Amino acid sequence: MIFVYKSTSHNVWVNLSFEDWILSKVDLTCRRILFLWRNSPCVVIGRHQNPWLETNIAVLRDKGVLLARRRSGGGAVYHDLGNMNCTVFTHRQDYDRERNLHLVCEALNRGWGLDLSVNKHHDIISGNQLKVSGSSSKLAKDSAFHHFTLLLCADTANMTTLLRPAPLLSLTNTSATLSRRSSTLNLSSRSHDITWDAACSHIASAFYSAHDITLTNQRVVEVEPGEEGGFPGITKMADKLQFIS
Repeated sequence: MIFVYKSTSHNVWVNLSFEDWILSKVDLTCRRILFLWRNSPCVVIGRHQNPWLETNIAVLRDKGVLLARRRSGGGAVYHDLGNMNCTVFTHRQDYDRERNLHLVCEALNRGWGLDLSVNKHHDIISGNQLKVSGSSSKLAKDSAFHHFTLLLCADTANMTTLLRPAPLLSLTNTSATLSRRSSTLNLSSRSHDITWDAACSHIASAFYSAHDITLTNQRVVEVEPGEEGGFPGITKMADKLQFIS
């Protein structure tokens, strides 16, 4: 069974907790799920990262930008409404990062004549090697998810400022995972037609088509992940992800 969900929430803690909820509560033996989501301005760090070495906490507080730690590894990322997030849930045996990323590249290349490809780090890059997407994943005993960003029209000035730690702290020796800095590109700079809704439509259609689901049976279901009635226990899960309120 194939499902595509599109979040109506822009709360980073709620959307991240929805990933955890599906991974822990849903039997993925015969299911593949694509979850499309985006957040209000926030910084999300990897499971093994030190927030003080990845962002400037004082600037976050001054700007009212949230900070969250996700369950997956990888580096720190900046989210806002111009940064799309895609999460693919499968049974652990079906986990395949390259398949997911190539599907998205092909969908966007076909839709807008882009030149996107996947590099050895499982980043999506443009033809001039600028990064438009980074990946991370979480593997459980029988299930897994792979999530990745897509820079559509993010505030790159804000991203640069917020992903720069305080000067003295950046010199600290640490065993924590450090982010790999890259030059980035907003896809909207290549085509103004690449909007949130358009990207969701193209990627969802490619996901369904890859599983032989005909156009008439393709549905993108909007969900409010924070609804406790629909997703019991999700409020408590979201509370555990909070750093700064």
